[in-house]
Amino acid sequence: YAEAEYCIGHFQEVGYATGVVIKEATSFENKLRVYAILIKPLAAQKKLQDAIHIGFNVLTRLGVQCTSSPPEKSVLMKDIMEIKMILTKTKDAEVLNFREMEDKN
Repeated sequence: YAEAEYCIGHFQEVGYATGVVIKEATSFENKLRVYAILIKPLAAQKKLQDAIHIGFNVLTRLGVQCTSSPPEKSVLMKDIMEIKMILTKTKDAEVLNFREMEDKN
């Protein structure tokens, strides 16, 4: 339900539906998918700090050691703008020839 509401832009309804599941679920595993659904509309509404904060909390609960707190919005925006500038100068053919990323862990 919450995913469908997200797809049609009913972000307030997503917040309500995910809030109910998070409140009523009996285990973290049952809440995990809901957190992923909740992060998307927050990012779409440019509430990046909220989305990042939830993401860091979920990672911590999963046992991932985050070495720092989430970066400030100004730092994120600077990084995003730098990436955007690089990508605007990159031709499609160059992107298609990039080496595929591999997870060494």
